[in-house]
Amino acid sequence: FIPVENYTKRCRETIELCKKADPKAKFAAGAASSPWAWPQRGWGDWREYHRAVLKDLGSMIDYLTFHPYYYGMPTSKMEEYFDIMQDDILSITGSDRIKLYHSEHALWPNAPKDSTNKWANKFMTHAVKGCLATGQFLNRILNRPESEIAVYHCLSGGPWGLLYRDKNTQKLYETGIADMFRLYNKALGINVLAHTITGEMTNPYSNDISLTAAVMDSKTGINIILVNRNPEIKRKISFTLKNKYDLVKKEILTGESVDSYNTVDKKNVIYLEKTELIKDFKEYLLPEKSIVALYLKKK
Repeated sequence: FIPVENYTKRCRETIELCKKADPKAKFAAGAASSPWAWPQRGWGDWREYHRAVLKDLGSMIDYLTFHPYYYGMPTSKMEEYFDIMQDDILSITGSDRIKLYHSEHALWPNAPKDSTNKWANKFMTHAVKGCLATGQFLNRILNRPESEIAVYHCLSGGPWGLLYRDKNTQKLYETGIADMFRLYNKALGINVLAHTITGEMTNPYSNDISLTAAVMDSKTGINIILVNRNPEIKRKISFTLKNKYDLVKKEILTGESVDSYNTVDKKNVIYLEKTELIKDFKEYLLPEKSIVALYLKKK
């Protein structure tokens, strides 16, 4: 923990030196990560930290950084923190120029209550459960204009990772998170489109949220990424679209259970690509515990 006055002083000195070398350089300064832990650590009000950063450095920085770990805390709680930071950016700087940079995010693998091993559930980060949690987080920040950058933690270290080396065979293998990002990278379109979603367990500010969507336009139509975190309930979704579309392709990430995860010997997180034509697409039955990308072609 660095007192904020020391932190902003170091930031200012660093920014001024870097600007001499590259006047177009952009900078991100830290907000208080893990704000829920601040009271128990005796650090005071977490909001005061980023407010001081904005007051001291608001004209010099382009981003506030934040490290959200979900489940851990539900994503609904993260939404509240994002709202507070966005409101403070507007009230202190007078504009929304400064954006949020989620410079480290992932599922937090809570250990069982009766366990003394902090990482007893470390597989959860990259099991189907972890893929669904990260997909839900990505869908939500895609729908928040103030969230401009997000960096997953991390490529191969700790209980998090897209790539691991088996200790016995030394062979490399991918976790389910690798396929999750593969699905998103393929489905991300040109622009994020505004949409509304209604129904049970769709309120982003409710702890029971389990159904989320991200909608993007593409060169031929629109792409929709749906995440159903519920391990047991399928969701019948009806679409009201401004234009007529045919479904031409879908990609699905799922598994036998939310606890399924890849090993060096077996790929238990299932990733499928299917060419499928459904004319005048209007509804879809979303499988339980799944991330599905739908590719719609405008008629």
